[in-house]
Amino acid sequence: MFWIQQIPAKPMPAPCPSCGMTLRELSSTGRVGCARCYEYYRDILRPYLTKLSNGSAHTGGVPASAGAELSAKRRLQGLEDELRRAVAGQRFEDCASLRDEIARLKEESGR
Repeated sequence: MFWIQQIPAKPMPAPCPSCGMTLRELSSTGRVGCARCYEYYRDILRPYLTKLSNGSAHTGGVPASAGAELSAKRRLQGLEDELRRAVAGQRFEDCASLRDEIARLKEESGR
């Protein structure tokens, strides 16, 4: 599987400063050379990683023993993140509904 179908027409970036992986190598193998490559090539990788993982943040699996509580915490964190974005974007109607949903979840969890 090749992640990067076409190398951008922009000038090629220098190789990764940590491992020396070039964009051409990344394109041909679909694999990064080191952990720093993700940051170094983030603008190129982000659309592909988002598409593959259904989002840009890895959330991992939820153990069955902690499922409900952990799911509620993740839901609350997601709503709080969305509220911050709504405030920054001055989407005040969204802010009000998000605030209410956050309050409801906190009340349900006894926080």
